[in-house]
Amino acid sequence: MYEGWWRGFAEGWLARYRDRPEAVDYHRGTHGEFLRRHEQWVEDAVQTGPDKVAAVRPFLLKRVADARSLRCAWDKLRRKGGQAPGPNGHRYEDLDESEVWSLLRALGKAIRDATYRPGPERECKIPKRSGQGYRTLRIRNIEDRVVEKSVVLIVQPLLDPYFAEFSFGYRPGRDRRHALAMAERLTVAEGRPVWVCQDLRDAYDHVSLARVRDVVGKRLPVPGLRALIRRIIDTPTKKGLRQGGPLSPLLLNMFLDHLLDRRWSKPKDAPPLMRVADDLLILCRSMEEAQSAHAKLQTLLQPTGMSLKHSPEKAIRDLSAGEPAHWLGFMIGHGGDRLAVRLADDCWDELHEHLALAHTEPDAPLRAVASINGWVDQMGPAYSITDRQHDCQRVIDIAHQHGFDEIPGLQDLLDRYQESYARWSKLRQAGQTIPTEDA
Repeated sequence: MYEGWWRGFAEGWLARYRDRPEAVDYHRGTHGEFLRRHEQWVEDAVQTGPDKVAAVRPFLLKRVADARSLRCAWDKLRRKGGQAPGPNGHRYEDLDESEVWSLLRALGKAIRDATYRPGPERECKIPKRSGQGYRTLRIRNIEDRVVEKSVVLIVQPLLDPYFAEFSFGYRPGRDRRHALAMAERLTVAEGRPVWVCQDLRDAYDHVSLARVRDVVGKRLPVPGLRALIRRIIDTPTKKGLRQGGPLSPLLLNMFLDHLLDRRWSKPKDAPPLMRVADDLLILCRSMEEAQSAHAKLQTLLQPTGMSLKHSPEKAIRDLSAGEPAHWLGFMIGHGGDRLAVRLADDCWDELHEHLALAHTEPDAPLRAVASINGWVDQMGPAYSITDRQHDCQRVIDIAHQHGFDEIPGLQDLLDRYQESYARWSKLRQAGQTIPTEDA
C-alpha cells in the first residue's frame, strides 16, 4: 500500500517539476538537450492554451542569452549557415572550444544587461537570377549572426504554430515540395485549375521596419526581447530587412502573416492563398474568380509598401485550358489527377546564384557541393517527366562554369535526384504536408 502511494506521489511531483519553467533552465545534459527541453515546454504550452503561452514569454530573453542556446546557434551556423567573415574577419574555426564558450558567455551577459549592440556589416553583391543587376547581401560578424540565430531558435517554436496553414517558406518541416503537393491536392480535389502565380518585388528591401516592430510587439509582448530585436534589425534607412541575416526570414514571415495571410482568409470562402516566403499562389475555380482574387491581392498589399512583379495577364494561368503555370522554379501543367511538373529556367538561375554565392565563403568547394545537393533535393517533382541524365549533366556543366570541379559525379546526382523524387511521391500519396526527414 505504501509503495503504491509513494510511487503516485513521486510521479506527481516529477510531473509538476517538469512543468515548472525553471526545470528547462537547470544545468543538466548537453546544450542540445537544453534546447530540446525548451522546445518541448513551448509545444506543451501552445497545446494547453493562452494562459500557459503567456507564462512562457517572460523566460524568452533569458533563454536567448543563455550560453547553451547561443552554442546551439553557433553549431548550426558553423554547419549550414554563411561561413563568410564579417568586417572583423572572425571565422568559426578561429576559436577553440574554451574560447567559443567564453565568447558566448560574454554575448549572453551583454544581452541580459541590454548593452549588446551589433557590429558593422560588410556588403557583398551577387548577380540576380535574372542576370539583370545585383542582389546585395549585408554580412555581419559571426558573433552577431549567432545572436540572431539564438533568437530564432528560442522564439520560432512559439510563433510557428500560429502561422497560416498555407504558409510554407522558412518553416521547420516545410519546403517547396510540401507547397506543391498541397497545391496539387487542392487543384484536383476541389477543382481549382486556375492559378494566380505572383512574386513580391524585392520583398526584403520593401519591408517597413516600423511595421515589423509593431508586429513583433503584438506577437512577442516582451519588452527586453522587443528591444533586442529592434537593435538587431535597425538600419540607417529604417527600411528593409537584411538579406542573409538568420532572423530576417522569420521576421518576413511574421510581417506577411500579419498583414497578408490572415487578412486574406477573411471572409472564409476566399480561394486558398499559398505562400512560400515571397512566392504567392492563389488557387481559383474560374477566370472570373482569379481576376477578382488578383485585384484583392493588390489592395491588401498596398498598405504594406510592397508590389507585385507580374501583370494579371502574366500571373493568371488556366491549367485546364493547357496554359502552364510558373511557380517555385517549376513549369506546371494539368495532368488529369496529377500535376505535370518540369524545371523552369529560373530554377537553373537559382543554381547559378547559389554557386556564385559559394565563392564568397571560405571553403568554397564544400559550399558548392552543399548548394548542389540542396538544389537537387528540391527538384524531385520534375523527375518523372524530364530527361534526368541531361538535367544532372547540366548541373555539372554549370558547376564547371563557376570554377568548381570537385563535385558529385553524374551517377551520384542521378541517385540523389531519384531519392528526391521518392520523397515527393510520398508527399503526393499522403495528400497533405508532412515533415521532411531532415527538418
